[in-house]
Amino acid sequence: MGIQFSVICGCQIFVLSLVITYILIPRMCLYANKIGLLDYSNKRKVHKVGRPLIGGIAIAISLSVTCFLFIETKQIFSFYVGMIIVLLTGFCDDYKKLTPKWKLLAQIITAIIVIHSGKIVLLSFGNILSFGPVNLGIFAVPVTILYIVGVINATNMIDGVDGLVGTVSTIAFISFGILAYINNQPLYLLLSIALSGCVIAFLRYNWNPSILFLGDAGSFLLGFSMVFLSIAISQKHNSVVPPFVPLLILAFPIADLTSVSLRRIINGKNPFSADKSHIHHILLRLGFKKKHVVLIIALITTIFSALGIAGTIYRIPEYYLFSIFLAFFIVHFTFSLCIKKLLRFKFRGKKGWHHVQTETVPMEPMHKMVKISNKRIYSRNTRCWEILCMIETDKRKLFNSSELMNISFGGFAAKIDEYLTNCEHEINLVLPENNNVKELSAIAEVVWMHRDNGSYIYGFKFREMGKEQRDILKCYL
Repeated sequence: MGIQFSVICGCQIFVLSLVITYILIPRMCLYANKIGLLDYSNKRKVHKVGRPLIGGIAIAISLSVTCFLFIETKQIFSFYVGMIIVLLTGFCDDYKKLTPKWKLLAQIITAIIVIHSGKIVLLSFGNILSFGPVNLGIFAVPVTILYIVGVINATNMIDGVDGLVGTVSTIAFISFGILAYINNQPLYLLLSIALSGCVIAFLRYNWNPSILFLGDAGSFLLGFSMVFLSIAISQKHNSVVPPFVPLLILAFPIADLTSVSLRRIINGKNPFSADKSHIHHILLRLGFKKKHVVLIIALITTIFSALGIAGTIYRIPEYYLFSIFLAFFIVHFTFSLCIKKLLRFKFRGKKGWHHVQTETVPMEPMHKMVKISNKRIYSRNTRCWEILCMIETDKRKLFNSSELMNISFGGFAAKIDEYLTNCEHEINLVLPENNNVKELSAIAEVVWMHRDNGSYIYGFKFREMGKEQRDILKCYL
C-alpha cells in the first residue's frame, strides 16, 4: 500500500468515521439514559447533572467499522485485541465501578498481549542524554508495560473538563498521522486518520455545551490508541522518527500523571488515590473558565507536537528535545506545589474568600435534611406539593408533574421523572397555602442530582427571582 493510495483512502476513512460517530452518538444517549449509564456529580467533578457515558463506545464502534472496510484485521490484530480489553474494562467501571486493582490488572494484560502478539515494544529512548542511545535491553518489556499502563491512566486522569481529552487526543492523532507519513507507515497513517475523525465528531457533543462524556471506556480507549501509535511509529526498524518524539507529543498527560503521583507520595498519600490536584483542577480554582482551560492545555500540546514534528524533519538532537520536556515538567511540578500560595495571593484582601467555595455531592434518598448553597432545608414529611417544571429543550416546552420534596429561600429539591440535560431551567412551582394555591416562577440551577428507581431527584438553587415572587416565597415559608 503506497503513501499516495493511503492519502486517498485517508480522506474516505476520515469522512466515514466522522459521519458514523456523529449519527451514532445521539441514539446511544437514549439507551444510556434508560439503563442508567450516567456519570453523576460528586465533590471531585465539575459538572452538576449526570451525563451519558457512551462516547467511548460510539468511537469504538465507528472505528471498528471504518477500519474493517479499509484495513486488514490481521495487520493490526494486536490493536483490536487491546482495544476490546480496555473498552470492556472501562465499560464495567462506568457501569458497576471496578476497584483500581482490577483495572490495573486488565491494563497489564492488555500491555502483555500487545507486546507478545504485535511485537510493540519500547526498545530505546534515543540519545536523550547526549552520551549515545539509551537502549533498554532486558528492561524493554517491563518498561513497555509501565509506559502503556501509565499513558492509559494519564489520559483517564485528565478527563475532568468538557472537551479536554478529546482535544488533546485529536492533536496527538493528527501528529502521529504526520509522523507515520514521514516514516512511510501508511497503515498507522490510516489508523490515525480514522481515530481523528471519530474524536472530532465526538467533540461536537462534548464541547460547549456538553451533553455526554467519554467515560472510562473512552478515555482508556484513546489512551491505549495514543500509546500504541507512539510505540509502533517510533520503534520501527530504521525509523526516521526519533524514539523520544512520540513521548514529546504525550508530554502533557505524562507530566501531569508524574507530578500528581509524586506530590501524593510527598504528602504521604496513596499515589493512586483520587483528588482534585490535576492541572485542570488547579486552573479552574485560579478562576479560568472550562473552555479556557481546554484551550490552554490544547496550546501546550500543540506546541510540543509541532516541536516533535519539527525535530523529526530538521533532525534536532534528541537531548535538546528532552531538555525542553524536562524544563516543562519542572515548571509543571513546581506550579502544582505552589497552588495554595497562589490562591492565597489571588484572594488576598477579599473578605471571606475562603468561605465562598462549596462542594455539592450526589444525595442519597431524601431523609430529613438536604443542603443547598450553605442553607439548611428541612423536609416536611407530613405534606406533599406539586411541582410543574417548564423546561426549554430545543425551543420546545416540556411539562412534567412530580413531587416537591424540600424548599427554602436558597432553593428546593424535587423528584422529576424526566432526565434534564441542561443546568439552568425556568421553574414554575404550585404551592398550596390554606385553601388557595400560590404560583412561584423563577430561574433555578441544578446543583446536584441523584437517580432513584427510574426517576431523578434534583437539587435546585434559585438564580433569578423577582421581588413579587420572593414575597410569595417569604409569605409561604
